[in-house]
Order: sequence, then structure tokens, then C-alpha cells
Amino acid sequence: LWAYSVDAGGRLQMRAQEHPPAYTRRCFVLVRSTLQFRKFVQFDARQPKLDEASCRRLLRTISRVPVWLPQIGQKIVVPGYADLRSFSEANAKLCQDELGAWWPNYFRFGNWRMAMPFPRAGQAKLARELKNEIDRGQIRAVFLTRFRPINHCLIVYDYRTQKDGRRVFLACDPNDAQHPRPLTYDGRTRSFSLPPTSYFNGGVVNAAPAYVSPLR
Repeated sequence: LWAYSVDAGGRLQMRAQEHPPAYTRRCFVLVRSTLQFRKFVQFDARQPKLDEASCRRLLRTISRVPVWLPQIGQKIVVPGYADLRSFSEANAKLCQDELGAWWPNYFRFGNWRMAMPFPRAGQAKLARELKNEIDRGQIRAVFLTRFRPINHCLIVYDYRTQKDGRRVFLACDPNDAQHPRPLTYDGRTRSFSLPPTSYFNGGVVNAAPAYVSPLR
């Protein structure tokens, strides 16, 4: 939706796109949908593909399952495709139409965190949780914020520990899904940082878990 640039002083500048793309402000939608597909869905390429109306109904069903619920019983079957990538590429417009609108994200319950302090102990705790969950083969949605200029959501799926002790978490970024986005945790300062991107001039960010139980 916005055109970003960094001025000579290193400050991020934002201006409205002259010709904004049709599909914007969906980082939370895409992250939540990815978690739902991973947790509650299985693909079966041997079965025939659904017609458009049935595919729409299936997408609506998947998108309405609360992410934090445990997976119980049989998973929802998506026929005709081997995986989420092939399914979403073949049904891009349907996915955009049915997985969720952008405006509910502004009223997401977890947004209250952006206006609150982020104690360093909490950042250290999240770093430990991310490592432990990845070690168990899980992935995690992480909400990144500085209130301004960044409020964003990523999926952390792997990590590398550097020689200096810093831990680099690898994340899928909905703004650039073709390349891993490094999210670095420095235990000395107990802080996360993000490198410069097309939408952020780089630096320390506050991180919080996203799409966890409201009772947490």
C-alpha cells in the first residue's frame, strides 16, 4: 500500500503508492492462513480437484478454525494438490477472496501489545520458546512492532546460532516470500533486530507471539 524509502539521515519515509496493488495489508491474514493449513489440512493429489464453488466453501471452512486450537481427529482434506504452494498458485484469486479481509487485523486482540512496554526478560523468554518449538519441528507466528514505523507479522521456522552467540531465526515474510528473512536475537542486549528491508530501515524491533490462545 505504501512506497518506502530511507533518507540521508537513515530515517524511513512513507508515502502512498500512486498505483497501489490490489492485494495489500494482509501479512496477518497470510501468516494465520499458513498456520491453519499446516496444522489442520492435508493435501491429496490423487483425488480430483474441486469445482470453484466447493473450493470457496473449503477455504472458508479452513480460515475459520482458530489457530490456537489443538488438531483433533482427521485433518481437512484438500483434493487435487500435493501441497499448499501448488494449491495457492492455482487458486490465487480464490485464496485472496476467501482467506480474510485486511480491516479485521486492525481490531486484532493482540494489537494491544504494541502500545505496552516490552521488558527484556520477555524478549529472552520468547527467544527460548522459538528455539524450543523449532527443535520440536514447529513453526511460530511472531508479531514485530515499533508502533511506528513497523507493525508486521512473520513465520519463524528455523534458526542458526552464530559463533558470537547471537541466534539468527529464519522467517517467512509475506512481503517477500521468496527469500528467508533473518530475525536476529542478541542475548547480550536481550533484543531482536531486523535488517533493512523495502519497508523498514533496520534495527531493533519488539517481538511478541501471535495467534496464540487469548487465555495465554
